[in-house]
Amino acid sequence: MCNKENDSNQKNFMEIQLRRIDVDKWCQGERQSYDPGESYVMDWVYNNAIKFRDEWNVSCCKTCEKHRECGFRALYVCEYYIERTIHEKNTMS
Repeated sequence: MCNKENDSNQKNFMEIQLRRIDVDKWCQGERQSYDPGESYVMDWVYNNAIKFRDEWNVSCCKTCEKHRECGFRALYVCEYYIERTIHEKNTMS
């Protein structure tokens, strides 16, 4: 895999992971009735980043056309899965 593909894959993963952090932070804020702040983000990275990457690497979201919408869920099986086109896979997977 060339560096351009690796960079694209990493960027794509990071966008999805940031979305997951935002969703989890929002849910935590709703439970607490206040914004948990930046410390929540650091705690999330420390406690969840490795697990999330492992889940993402085996998820169907990685190759789904709708990954930007719901890829933060990192599902192994999804009823809304739509395989990306060959061109998209080569430039975004």
